[in-house]
Amino acid sequence: MLRTQVEIRDKTESFIKELHHESYRNRAGLKEESRLSEVYTKYSELFTEETLEVLKTDLTKSEGEEQKRLNFLYEWLVTAFQTEEIKELTDKILTSEARAVIQLPQEEEIPFRRAEVELANERSRDRRALIYQGQRKVIRELNPLLEESWERVYDQAGKLGFSSYKDQFQKLSGIDLRALNDQMQKFLSETEELYVDVLSWTLQKKMGLKLREARRPDLSYLFRAHEYDSFFPRGWMLTLLRRWGDALGVDITAEGRISFDTEPRRSKSPRAFCATLEIPNQIVLVLRPRGGVEDYRAFLHELGHSLHFGYTGPEEPFEFRWLGDSSVTEAHAFTLEHMVLNPFWLKRYLDMGKETQNFLQFLHLKYLYFLRRYAAKLAYELFLHEGGPLSGKKDAYRELLTDACKVEYETDHYLYEVDPYFYSARYLRAWIFEAQFHRFLLENFNEDWFRNPHAGEFLRGIWNYGQRYTVEELAQKIGMGEISLDGILARLDEHLG
Repeated sequence: MLRTQVEIRDKTESFIKELHHESYRNRAGLKEESRLSEVYTKYSELFTEETLEVLKTDLTKSEGEEQKRLNFLYEWLVTAFQTEEIKELTDKILTSEARAVIQLPQEEEIPFRRAEVELANERSRDRRALIYQGQRKVIRELNPLLEESWERVYDQAGKLGFSSYKDQFQKLSGIDLRALNDQMQKFLSETEELYVDVLSWTLQKKMGLKLREARRPDLSYLFRAHEYDSFFPRGWMLTLLRRWGDALGVDITAEGRISFDTEPRRSKSPRAFCATLEIPNQIVLVLRPRGGVEDYRAFLHELGHSLHFGYTGPEEPFEFRWLGDSSVTEAHAFTLEHMVLNPFWLKRYLDMGKETQNFLQFLHLKYLYFLRRYAAKLAYELFLHEGGPLSGKKDAYRELLTDACKVEYETDHYLYEVDPYFYSARYLRAWIFEAQFHRFLLENFNEDWFRNPHAGEFLRGIWNYGQRYTVEELAQKIGMGEISLDGILARLDEHLG
């Protein structure tokens, strides 16, 4: 039995490190079989009512920084109770994903985890449709496991004293989901006409399709932006980004603490990620190449995470290095990712010439698509996680996502595309912060902030905080004031209005 918060902290840090190592190896395609459950079993003494009670008791007696640390730890432990409950199911899902294949007529098998890459690069609309059908078939086979997982998570939320999973998130995180959802519903309404007009025009011009004819696989191909590949050569990416980092005064390997894994393995996840194996000393940026601007965008996003964690102060308490408000690290990731939305950065490092304006309009359409998609995901997840059985939730997924994105979202993905613990809200808060932070960088370090060593020093300084602050607290600390959607709306108006 763990009797003190010091013991709980030490055990939690060791557990997270082992869990991240196991997850990394599976998602990076280094092994097919996931064995997360073995890690949970090894640290079973963490997941007891007595452990929770120790933290709850200490919380009532704490204040200031100590209280904040305990809040972060308690929030993490409650969610870990739920993931421990579904550890075997999670292993089954990850192992099934890694081993699943899509069989196309008269063709070789495509690994399921390569399907997104294939969809983005396949010119034939008919073949895209076949790949998508195969992808949907695999997801339908995973759905019973996903349904059982979520039912267990909801049941555990009730046992821990919450009226619903939504209630759990709001009470532990302090994030007002209803207020955020109200903001994003207003955003959907305000950008509806703009989105429909620009997407309709782009589909007709680039693919010869009317909006009502387009399907999700078509958007995968459209947003891959093949026509701009010559400006984003694969072999040049690391050289270019090292040159950019040198100008900013930031070593993109964080003095060797960050390594890059860009090998296209068979069962590697199509979704790039940052593996935090030891913060700040061992970070791995994992990318499955697709080609073109998408590789640069994804690499920059994960580089934002990697630099944040690679430059986190080693003296920061465990909770501020490993736990906290994930919107903070997502904001740092978007700050770097959105350099490809910056005309000054493009001119300096890629020199797209007369194509710059068209490229920026296109990328801002994709940016708007993702904002609208995640606004709809938040609304859906509020409905999904408010309580009650899962039956009937599929239709809400299809209706909300289809209405926001203007292409049909099939019901098959109604759980597969749900990230745990309202991560859609974390993304949205990060997007809101980043747009305002971009204006802050322009005002304080000029239009070429991205190659200003003073800006680099400033960024290293706020990366050093780790996740000590929430995004709202960080905005106040650096003098940005309250965050709002104004920065996003101004950016869209400039490039799409």
